[in-house]
Amino acid sequence: MYPASGQPVHASFQPSISLSLSLSLSLSLSLSHPLRLSLSLSLCVSPSIDEVEFQWKSQFHRWLSYMLDWKNQFNDYASVRKQQCENL
Repeated sequence: MYPASGQPVHASFQPSISLSLSLSLSLSLSLSHPLRLSLSLSLCVSPSIDEVEFQWKSQFHRWLSYMLDWKNQFNDYASVRKQQCENL
């Protein structure tokens, strides 16, 4: 296409674009077929917000439980070490 006019170089290679299909153009170095149409259908698949929120909450709860267990064990260790040092 000419950038200034928007007219294609060869009208026979002008792709028809419909709203129902997602078409992408790819450039070819071959002089016989400068443009090649390829079908580009990709579905956007993502989990629902409810599912993501549930996963986040469960992972946060697991992390929080782990941190509380770690803190309790560290406090137990610190108190035992403190008692051992006081007895010396």
